[in-house]
Amino acid sequence: PDQVTAVLRCRRLGPVGRAHGTALLGRKSRVFFFIEISTLKTAKMNIRVATPDDLMNIQHCNLLCLPENYVMKYYMYHSLSWPQVSYIAEDEEKRIVGYVLAKMEEDSEEVPHGHITSVAVKRSCRRLGLAQKMMTQVKRLS
Repeated sequence: PDQVTAVLRCRRLGPVGRAHGTALLGRKSRVFFFIEISTLKTAKMNIRVATPDDLMNIQHCNLLCLPENYVMKYYMYHSLSWPQVSYIAEDEEKRIVGYVLAKMEEDSEEVPHGHITSVAVKRSCRRLGLAQKMMTQVKRLS
């Protein structure tokens, strides 16, 4: 499966927790990016295709981050219908810190195109470019 691994070294630039960095394109589908932080704390983030085993944690992330929530039945339907276009971001301890749920339109008369159903990143991991990295992976497949 397609997978992106990111190593983050971050420096906070202000009270809102802004960070800066550059993206370096690696081999094939791997993208490595570095962001500097004053503590020089290093965290490894992994972006990969979501699996049915991730659904409980995706729902938990959704409940923490967004006012519009879905029932588990919807996540199951989404996972079974479009398994290749939903991604999660996880930290070194394999905890899900963000997700993108996407779907493809299946109308044969139109040019194939997709939609983003939901995207969220936990507050502690925002402003690191994770949502952008996950969206880039979705766009590659649509």
